[in-house]
Amino acid sequence: MSELDIALTVLEQDKTMGRALIYVYDPDGQKEYEDAVGADYLSPKESISFKTPQPKSGIWEVVVASDYDLSNFDAAKTFYELNVQAAGVFTNFKELALWVPEGEKYISREIMLKNGAKPFNVRLEGMGLAEQNEGIELTKVSVRDGEFIKGPEISVPQNTMSLRIDIIDPDDCNGDVDLYLYRKNPETGLYEETAYSTKIDVLHESIYLMNPKPGEYVVYIDGFSIPDTVAELYVKTQVLRDKRNVYIQDISGELEPEQQWKSRLYINITPIGSTFTGYIAVKDESGDEISQIPLKLVVGKKQLAVHRHSDDSIAVREKDTNNPVDTVILVNGIEYAVINGKAVIPTDTIIQTIEIYDERYGPVILETTMEDVAF
Repeated sequence: MSELDIALTVLEQDKTMGRALIYVYDPDGQKEYEDAVGADYLSPKESISFKTPQPKSGIWEVVVASDYDLSNFDAAKTFYELNVQAAGVFTNFKELALWVPEGEKYISREIMLKNGAKPFNVRLEGMGLAEQNEGIELTKVSVRDGEFIKGPEISVPQNTMSLRIDIIDPDDCNGDVDLYLYRKNPETGLYEETAYSTKIDVLHESIYLMNPKPGEYVVYIDGFSIPDTVAELYVKTQVLRDKRNVYIQDISGELEPEQQWKSRLYINITPIGSTFTGYIAVKDESGDEISQIPLKLVVGKKQLAVHRHSDDSIAVREKDTNNPVDTVILVNGIEYAVINGKAVIPTDTIIQTIEIYDERYGPVILETTMEDVAF
């Protein structure tokens, strides 16, 4: 997603206007925005808007409440309209997951893409592939209560597609640490803050950057609150480099709101590894990367067969052995447990998408609007 737009409008009812408070929280639970709209002691404000470019992936929360001073404005209720729009290029699935048999060297797949709620001049570019376990380093650090300590230094080369940093607590201690990442400015020689993770009352913090700027980075950890005085932690860093094995058929021109189109993906498969990651970069007319569509490729793992029965249940079995599978299935993006090879979904559900992501098997990605179909 390249941009998240949230607009709140208070509506006049019976010649009175209520007053609403809005709070917006990011996926980490951090408050990103708050404001009041509607009646006011000076002059009313009918609407407000909040926009954030390149929002964090995950679930955002918006809270709207009537002001506790509502009676001061001769109103008993607040009537409002909340509008949320997403800008960018999307797929129907949480990630583009593909399965290929062992020994395959090259694949071509057609994928369906969709524009968001705004006209958009876009260019697409493939990034990857990288084996999901490559480029990992572990550094042990001792973090003391109240101290700000230096962690590992990280060299990020020119063709890096992602940088991930995690704090791992092997002893499951209590406490709260915060994670900071700095990059050396090549012009001034000074380190500047690039990203941070400051969740409350946890020792596990993480930072994930797509397409980070090349250069020298350094990690710092703030021992905000460690009841046992010291915590022995590990800093896990992973640098994934673009091998230039992914190409997507490009488009040109401006996309209309909600426009859908098909594009073709071409992937060269390296002979070593079984699970690869990459992404499709979404770039604007200036060439700036404004969002990413995750890509996953699984080589040589078992396949699953999915079948919808007339009673609206969905059967999931191993394709080769026909053995039932216990897993989790996503139907139209909603999770359902698969027990002994069977998932029960609400009656008369019109299935648009089915997804299964299970490390034991190759991914299942299905898109259909048919009422009763065997896959």
